[in-house]
Amino acid sequence: MKKSTIFILLFTLNISFAQSTKSEITDDKKIFGLSKLWSDVKYNFVNFDLVDIDWDKTYQEYIPKVLATKSTYDYYQELIKVMASLKDGHSNVYYTSPDYGRPPLRTKLIENKVLVTNVYNDTLVSKNIAIGDEILEINNLNAIEYGKKFVMPYQSASTVQDLDNRTFHYAFFYGKINEPIVLKIKKKDNSVFTTTISRKLKSNDKKQSFELKITKDNIAHLIINDFENKNYRKIFDSLYVNILKSKALIIDVRNNGGGNGSHGYYILSHLIDKKIPTSKTKTRQYIPLYKASGYSDIFLEMSPYFLEPVQNKERYLKPVIVLTSVKTFSAAEDFLVAYDNSKRGIKIGQRTGGSTGQPISFDLPEGGKMRICTKRDMYPDGKEFVGIGIIPDIEINETIESIQKGKDIVLEKAIEVINKKPLKS
Repeated sequence: MKKSTIFILLFTLNISFAQSTKSEITDDKKIFGLSKLWSDVKYNFVNFDLVDIDWDKTYQEYIPKVLATKSTYDYYQELIKVMASLKDGHSNVYYTSPDYGRPPLRTKLIENKVLVTNVYNDTLVSKNIAIGDEILEINNLNAIEYGKKFVMPYQSASTVQDLDNRTFHYAFFYGKINEPIVLKIKKKDNSVFTTTISRKLKSNDKKQSFELKITKDNIAHLIINDFENKNYRKIFDSLYVNILKSKALIIDVRNNGGGNGSHGYYILSHLIDKKIPTSKTKTRQYIPLYKASGYSDIFLEMSPYFLEPVQNKERYLKPVIVLTSVKTFSAAEDFLVAYDNSKRGIKIGQRTGGSTGQPISFDLPEGGKMRICTKRDMYPDGKEFVGIGIIPDIEINETIESIQKGKDIVLEKAIEVINKKPLKS
């Protein structure tokens, strides 16, 4: 059976957003929304076997909680927490508003410290905020405690590493757009200062879907930041001419949150000389007769789709390495499964986010939405990566020193491995 190749990741910033101009949600809608969430999850969610939860009990516990909420905002806070209890990166609740946002500043939890990793606005630069700075406090609270208390409970994540990433990278600074953020910052020279920043600032991030760099060693470094660009074939084909001239290829999917799985498969088809399996898939199958007979958790399994080598084009059969991180997610992880099956090379970097699948979406009262993961992918032999992450062959984590010195230790390792000895093709 040919399986769908549409795997969409919205890096969900699971903070609920309120529209101050809307009338507040009524009690009957509160119960309806919670009940719809409970029911649709109960019959569609594919990963109940990966989480220790009594879903019926959870539903009962949240009835008084949602009824006690005083606003639509508070109501959606509770629904977001309910969905987050499933611990699945492709199952989320959304309630959006232009009244909320985040500044163009990114951080990561590195060696148990919150470090600045990207500054996407000149105003922030003028405030002496730089890559490698440590965020000590946010709004007069310890930065890590702030993240764990006010951000983490609202994040839907399949793994510990993805939960930390969502908390301290994607959602850390989200809040009311008109409320400034007070930061206490420690510089690399150990000096400390306090500054106030605005969530209204615009980002100057110019990240593209594809970027190709050729090192002085004639190694092609292909950066693929997403599998969403509709012109992916045209873009890749234009870069492929120069890739063919290189002695080795490094594919960098460290910032790739997914998109359409067929995009990654198209690229991989240029690197193989025989057909390879992709992922095996399973989904839940509800049959009332089986339920009446005492059976439960029946799954429909689908065999892997086989990827054929590209036709009528020169294939790239020189050494290949793929770089990964916790931000490698969804369709990018499906790409890695197929890459592993091809045995074309190794992976270097961090364990991936550990979540993929095909969500089904539903509307909720007062403009909210939810999505529920309905499909679980795995290796053809049944090896799991959802809830675990795909583990690289050489695992390297960023350090405080590497961030502050501006060193890309993962890329450096890949170049070292290529130049040290020939890799197996």
